[in-house]
Amino acid sequence: MITIYINGKEIKDEMMPDKSEQNEETLYVGKTDTREQILKEYNISGGAKIKHENTCFESHKGFDYLYFLVPDEDLSDLKSEQIEIYLTHKTMLLFYEKCSFIVETWLEDFLSTDEKTDSLKENFLNLLNLLNTRHLVCMDKIEDKITDLEDALANEEDKDYVSEISVLRKQLLILRRYYESMLALMDDLEENRNGLFNEDELRLLHFQTQKAERLYHNTLNLRDYLTQVREAYQALLDIESNKVMKLFTVITSIFLPLTLLAGWYGMNLFMPEMAFRYTYLIVIFVSVIIVVGLIVYFKRNRWF
Repeated sequence: MITIYINGKEIKDEMMPDKSEQNEETLYVGKTDTREQILKEYNISGGAKIKHENTCFESHKGFDYLYFLVPDEDLSDLKSEQIEIYLTHKTMLLFYEKCSFIVETWLEDFLSTDEKTDSLKENFLNLLNLLNTRHLVCMDKIEDKITDLEDALANEEDKDYVSEISVLRKQLLILRRYYESMLALMDDLEENRNGLFNEDELRLLHFQTQKAERLYHNTLNLRDYLTQVREAYQALLDIESNKVMKLFTVITSIFLPLTLLAGWYGMNLFMPEMAFRYTYLIVIFVSVIIVVGLIVYFKRNRWF
């Protein structure tokens, strides 16, 4: 059975047999600020000397060291939850900073009568499963948002989507880094350098590795989907810009002949036709004909 300590206090369970009868494995869960003291008590040295910027795995003599950086629920920060684990054959030491939703959820399942198991490693694998599946709902929401963006672009809704696309890209970047690091970590765990896992536990660990790989590829697919939507939005912006430029081109083309006439008759030179009394009306008539003719021409060619 497993003896459980949370922040230095032993958790007793009426369903467990007496410690004197059977006490094989130990789980300690506590804050990071008590880590050095607890490591000395369990005679563990190594790990935690390097401040990692991502999830990592280290195999030391007699124990494995795992460090998790778990993104928060809204995926605004990769470093929202920091968890450290020291895993030996019979002992698991878990440290976290401040409060941890992951640890609290895992302990709640661990201590519940229905979910309790006799193996420390099996509960460790349950923690890996929780780490893998925590953001499934968030991934579904991201996919729904991308689909809504695609539908809005198809309906040509007049709205600025740049900020929304930017937020989704950041969230997917955090997820990609997280699952990429989790996948690398579990590949290292499967090597089983210290022989901490038996064959059945290695098989369950491989299932978690496959799950992390699927979630990693799912994140990549969502990123590609978002890239396609962003390119469609950029194409839509280019089309709108081309429409504006086309309108300006049409207006310029219409008024260019009129500018030529104005420049022609604006010269300080004597022109024979200016002696004719109807020259002014003729110039106005010609200008109108030019404008109407160009408008009809552009309209037939669907320039506007």
